[in-house]
Amino acid sequence: MPLSPQRRYSLLCQFWSLAFVVTGLLFAFAPRQLGQQMAAAGALLGLTGHVDWTPGTPWHVIALSLMLTVTLLAWQSARQPMARDPYVTLQAAKVFSTLLFSYLAVTDGSIWVLCAITDGSIALSLFLARLSLPTRTAGTSPRSSSPHPQR
Repeated sequence: MPLSPQRRYSLLCQFWSLAFVVTGLLFAFAPRQLGQQMAAAGALLGLTGHVDWTPGTPWHVIALSLMLTVTLLAWQSARQPMARDPYVTLQAAKVFSTLLFSYLAVTDGSIWVLCAITDGSIALSLFLARLSLPTRTAGTSPRSSSPHPQR
């Protein structure tokens, strides 16, 4: 029996939520090793530039905060696949980071293209999965899936 579009979207969001948890834990407990792996992948692909993965810097703290935020957004979107707000917020974060990583790839070294491709792929997968969901039903708010009209 095939999965419903809502179930497929929910499973995709659960997958991304788990991937964000794993990435966040790597950022938290093995940032140097993660940076070394990214540098090795970049060198293998002939990419240039350097990514600073120094623990305890403001950028490290912001990355950890972002990973928690996108994890919770993906989890909420998985729990409520028809709710628009968690999806839109997560999608905005991934599209914006894709654009920023692309900018860094141009200005600070092509190694940043790895991050741009990763976040762009996440955004694209969410967008494509979301396309298959049914449109909202009558009586629901355009901003959420709540059956109660906004006041």
